[in-house]
Amino acid sequence: MTHLKIINDKDIFPGKEMVEITEWVPRKTVKVIIKNNLGDIALVTNPIHNCFLLPGGGIDDNIRKLPS
Repeated sequence: MTHLKIINDKDIFPGKEMVEITEWVPRKTVKVIIKNNLGDIALVTNPIHNCFLLPGGGIDDNIRKLPS
């Protein structure tokens, strides 16, 4: 698989002072790949970040389930 670019926090927030991470804490997330009939992949962005990402987000283990 070929990647387009690897980005980090400094690329997204160039003026913000970054704290060095000494330990990674696992965090559950969900990402989704949506393709149309032409093989185009859906991406989302935020004007603050000025980058494109797969749709998705974090998962909260303590979330209440909605009634059926």
